[in-house]
Parts: sequence; structure tokens; C-alpha cells
Amino acid sequence: MGDVRSSAESRGWIQSDTRVVGYTAFSTGTGIDVRAFSGQLRHDPFPYHTAVAATWEFNRSNQLVNISVLRHE
Repeated sequence: MGDVRSSAESRGWIQSDTRVVGYTAFSTGTGIDVRAFSGQLRHDPFPYHTAVAATWEFNRSNQLVNISVLRHE
């Protein structure tokens, strides 16, 4: 998780104070406990008004298990 956080922070996708949250994730297909953080990857200027965000999920062994990418209009 530390390497992914450092990479995301250096690219401006997350802030250094981005909070890590824990929950049970079913998007992985098995319902596992994960720790995750989210960030905004990009914001398109006028006329599109869209934002692209991502959430990185890690299992209890600190392995990356899922990345969700969403585009918001």
C-alpha cells in the first residue's frame, strides 16, 4: 500500500492526508475485508465537466486486490 500511495501522491491523484478506510468488499467476488483509499485522477475542463476517480483496495496481507475507476459527469 505504501508504494501505491507514494505513486498516487506524486502524480497528484491523492493528498498526503488521504484517509484509509476499512470495509468488506464484494467487488472482488468473495466478500473480503479490505483497506482502501480513493483519489481524483483527473477533472476535464469545460465543456465536459467530468471527473475521473479511483479507489485502490488492499487485503489483510497488504496486497492490491482491486482498483475501481469511475467517471462522474
